[in-house]
Amino acid sequence: MSDWSEKQLLALTAGVAGGVVLVMAGLVLWVYMRYGELCKEIEAKEKEVQAKRKEAERLDSVRKQLEEISARFNEKRVPPDRDMDGLLRQINEQLARARLTYKGVDYPKETRKGPVQEYEPIPLRLQCEGGYHELGQFISGIEERIERLVAVTGFRINAYKDGLLPGKKALDISLDLEAFRYNEKKPAPAAGAAKQR
Repeated sequence: MSDWSEKQLLALTAGVAGGVVLVMAGLVLWVYMRYGELCKEIEAKEKEVQAKRKEAERLDSVRKQLEEISARFNEKRVPPDRDMDGLLRQINEQLARARLTYKGVDYPKETRKGPVQEYEPIPLRLQCEGGYHELGQFISGIEERIERLVAVTGFRINAYKDGLLPGKKALDISLDLEAFRYNEKKPAPAAGAAKQR
């Protein structure tokens, strides 16, 4: 080491110190720039979280609206009771509007298939007389004018043997209908739903 002069050692020390300072300055600059990028990413994520919170709040309000609509639907269109008198009155009114003649109604035995469902069907077999046009009016009016949810599940049409007689209706009609009632017994959860949790 004696070969080194004091000036050379001082220059070497200054060079090493300068290099260390440059490396440290570069490291501080990199950290500062990376910190700025991280701050921007954090701000973006915070905005995304706020947007998701607003969306979740809207989703909660939509769920509440859906529950209210469903409750109103259940009250009117799918009540918990059988209320057959009110339903038959509305069906008779619709028959009169469509100019069909009411002959009678049967209540086929309810057949329950599988587990308890949320909506339980109440089968009806309606017998009436009229023409094709009147039958079409009646079926289209069921959905529009009858408060309770009623579905046509089948029909049979027989022409009178004598054909179209003056003053006589042309067709003997039997309609299979299903009215629905809300089942207050909660349906059993699906097998797959229990496994997903």
